[in-house]
Order: sequence, then C-alpha cells, then structure tokens
Amino acid sequence: MKKFKRKQIKYIIEEFDEMPENSKFVGYVINLPETEEFLSSINHKNNEITLYEWAKTPELAMKFKIREKAMKVIRKYDKNKATLCLLLDLGKQLAPIPEEDAIEIIETYAKKIENP
Repeated sequence: MKKFKRKQIKYIIEEFDEMPENSKFVGYVINLPETEEFLSSINHKNNEITLYEWAKTPELAMKFKIREKAMKVIRKYDKNKATLCLLLDLGKQLAPIPEEDAIEIIETYAKKIENP
C-alpha cells in the first residue's frame, strides 16, 4: 500500500469501539514487535556507523509523515523485524496500529461494501 487515504483511516478508527470518533492520524512510526519498542532517533557517526535508539512508548517515537521515508528506514535497519505502524492520536494517548492490521481492516471493509 502506498498511502492511506483519509477515508481509510476513518474505517480503521471505526473498527475499534474504544477509539473516539475524533481520533486523528499523526503519522507513521517504526516498531520492533519483539520488544514492543519504537524508533525514537537515528544518529549517523562519521558516515560509517548508524545508531538507532528505541523507546518504550509511541509518544517518544520518530513520526514520519511520508510512508515511503519510514519504509526506507525499515529497509536499512535489517537487524530485527521492524514493522510499520500507523499512529493515531486518541486525545489522551497515542495508539499504534500495525500496517498489516490496518490493511486487513480496509480490505474487510471493502468486501462489506461490495457484498452488503
């Protein structure tokens, strides 16, 4: 998927009963599912070493507005299975939604529309 459209994000929010209707898409974050950490910064040292710092909460994560920029970082970071998440602001907290889950929700919604 290249980019999530506003309408698709709305479907995702509607899928989760506990999410307020006024939840907003913040951007994309990179997650390590094994450790439940989020990429918080990237530091390049002497053009030879790249240091990735990870945080335990999505509030401290680097936020990418453009999906492809986040995917480029994931492709460069191949040590562990990093995944892309959509980050939603629920008002009082941030909620990361794994991209795989978001795609599944959108595909299920599309099938419901095709076959009511």
